[in-house]
Amino acid sequence: MAEADLERSTPSSMVDGLKPGQRKVLFGSFKRNLIEETKVADLAAYVSEHAACHHGDRSLAGIIVGMAQDFVGSNNISLLEPRGQFGTRCRGGEDAADAAYIFTRLAPITRLIFPEDDDLLLDYLNEDGKSIEPSWYVPIIPMVLVNGTGIDNGSNSYVPNYNPRDIIANLKRLLNGETVIPMDPWYKGFKGSLKKTSSKEAGVTYTITGVIEEVDDTMLKITELPIPCWTTDYQEFLESMCPWWHDEDKDKEPPFLEQEGLEKKFKLTSRVGTTNMHLLDSDGKIRKYDTPEDILKEFFKLRLKFYGRRKEVMLENIRKELLMPKNKVRFILAVISGDIIANNRKRAELFLELKQKGYEPFPEEKITAEPVAVGATAVDEAAAGVNASEYEYLLAMTDGTLTPEKVQELIALQKNLEGKVESLCKTTPETLWLRDLDALEKELDVIDAKFEAEEQVREKAALLKEQRWNTLVKSQKASAPVRDDDNGAFELKNRLLAYDLDESSPEHSGSANVQCCAETENTDGQQKRGKKRRNEPSKRGSNCSAPSPGKKVRKMRESPLQQEERPRFA
Repeated sequence: MAEADLERSTPSSMVDGLKPGQRKVLFGSFKRNLIEETKVADLAAYVSEHAACHHGDRSLAGIIVGMAQDFVGSNNISLLEPRGQFGTRCRGGEDAADAAYIFTRLAPITRLIFPEDDDLLLDYLNEDGKSIEPSWYVPIIPMVLVNGTGIDNGSNSYVPNYNPRDIIANLKRLLNGETVIPMDPWYKGFKGSLKKTSSKEAGVTYTITGVIEEVDDTMLKITELPIPCWTTDYQEFLESMCPWWHDEDKDKEPPFLEQEGLEKKFKLTSRVGTTNMHLLDSDGKIRKYDTPEDILKEFFKLRLKFYGRRKEVMLENIRKELLMPKNKVRFILAVISGDIIANNRKRAELFLELKQKGYEPFPEEKITAEPVAVGATAVDEAAAGVNASEYEYLLAMTDGTLTPEKVQELIALQKNLEGKVESLCKTTPETLWLRDLDALEKELDVIDAKFEAEEQVREKAALLKEQRWNTLVKSQKASAPVRDDDNGAFELKNRLLAYDLDESSPEHSGSANVQCCAETENTDGQQKRGKKRRNEPSKRGSNCSAPSPGKKVRKMRESPLQQEERPRFA
């Protein structure tokens, strides 16, 4: 049981970086050809049925969500596309929606990393007579370095994330016989800093630092958190730093702004290292790797062997495919010349004649029931020693295709295949790998361009939100209550007396509608401070003075609310 748990939890080394559950999901996605969106719950059910998963659909749904997450600190390359709420950086992905309400599909880059030409080379497992996922896939780059891996079952193993472009560059150096360049951890979208703090024979330790800046003397702004620190957890930490800091005390200065490192005071640092990179190698044995370059070199040797095997299988398949148009051309010419009579004869006799004349047999993988010609039986074909499906590719051609035009078309196809064979024979396994890496880099360019465009949209939205917030703060400060003392009311009266409140003036037509309330002001000035009434005049602009001699002042109509609050006397 312990070995099975270790196998499920520990990734299979430098080969594909996948756990058995993730490998089952990838196998099911490839088998279903998941290029269209589907519900995560439906995909989990499909994988459970076709990959013999015994841990339930809910467990598979969690694995699918993890493979599709793309927030900072998760995957550098997501093998599945997230369509819906697959979790955010706020809670480290735990805030993902239910599997019945989110959708996913294979990312376009997935088949570039796991080429379809390698599917025939894999060692597929068998579960109760059913072929399921392979023991491991063979990607063109070590995915265990791209997305990293963690473990939480008691075993001490951790591999940081690395930049796929750095990995591709080092693989090209190895293909060209050059020395690899040491790589440092890298997390997509992370805007903080990463520095090497200590280096030992067993591995290297890095310090990841977030971003904090001082806006002014009383405000600090944190724009980046270290990996792996989630927003909700850090918000709780900030609140725990100031248990006394309530809403009514927000204008006060916190007591912890001391002259020491802000990153240290606010715990904006974390550490990752390469000292505990324990992985399963290609033989299924646990091995400790000291540096990511060691993983890369071992992966390079294994992957290069598979490229050699891929070349052999591709040549074999193309040559086999080349025999088919050759035999079709030969058969059509024989029928046209009358050398072979294909009509009005027994199939068994025709099959035997084709075999005697050296036509290449192509048995079908799945033998289906064929219509039996008049006078022919399966016993006749068996007696002739010929399988009915071996020459079906010739007999399946209708009379309308047995023409010279079809011959020319097949000859062109034959020359095309011969050119492929000649080109592939001259191509080395290293060249095949370089082509795949170039195609992968182009797709990474597309992904990066899309990510930068989305990042610009997010930055504009954040800037607009900040501007709105600043405007709101300024408006609140502008409308803050002012103490209504006698001196302020007296000065305001003098200022209002200086204005020409002529009703005919267009500039002051709106300002002329002022209530004459000199007596009310005197009464209000005698009231106790702090007692507020709804019909109390505005403290900035509505404290008006007595009208000037000879000037007509329109008295404003009281609102129903003011009429209700007016003191009533018995």
